[in-house]
Amino acid sequence: MTVPFQSPGQLPAVWVLQAMPGPLTEALRQHGGVPNNVFRLVDQQLQYRTAVELRERIERRWYKLFSNLTGPELVQRGDQIAWDLLAPNDCSSPACEDGWLRDDSGSCPQCRKTSSVFHMTGEDHRDAPRANPSYAAQIVEANHDDLRRKYGTPRGGQSRHVVKHFVEYTPEPYTMREPEPDLPTEEQIERARRTERAHEVQRLAEERAKAEKAARAKQNRREGRS
Repeated sequence: MTVPFQSPGQLPAVWVLQAMPGPLTEALRQHGGVPNNVFRLVDQQLQYRTAVELRERIERRWYKLFSNLTGPELVQRGDQIAWDLLAPNDCSSPACEDGWLRDDSGSCPQCRKTSSVFHMTGEDHRDAPRANPSYAAQIVEANHDDLRRKYGTPRGGQSRHVVKHFVEYTPEPYTMREPEPDLPTEEQIERARRTERAHEVQRLAEERAKAEKAARAKQNRREGRS
């Protein structure tokens, strides 16, 4: 991922949300923009991840999970998708980022344990070094390299050693946003106008009373001198 320049003084949360994909941003704009709970989620996640890591999380999950959705689906599910692009994963390890370690040293040992199984014969044991985790990891990596040389890096259903399981999608009801407030009725508008007129009449009456009081005081001073 090529990280764009961050302007000096720009809020990290705003910079992270600028990584939202264009189709999703357009879908969110039809409902008023990014939901407030997503802004709060970004502020929370910035305590545990850098802004660059959160931008990478958005890009990775978008192309892995949501980039194939149509425009109407994005409009209907936009708020939930924006949340899912930034929500923390279920793994309890602080070093885990979507099943992989943050330092790029491999998969998470808690939530993405290797499924490789080795069946060794007596002949294999004769010249092999003593079994240990390091040696097993070397064998696993060699197997993965062999698969990559034969079939290429897995990027979808076209890779022959990748099996994708599709589940029928049922959209969730749209419930994330709060309902818009009702517009004021004609009666409420007229009541507000009457209240405003009453306040204006009271203000004018007070100004008139002050003017009359000042005129009487001035008249009394004149009569006292004469």
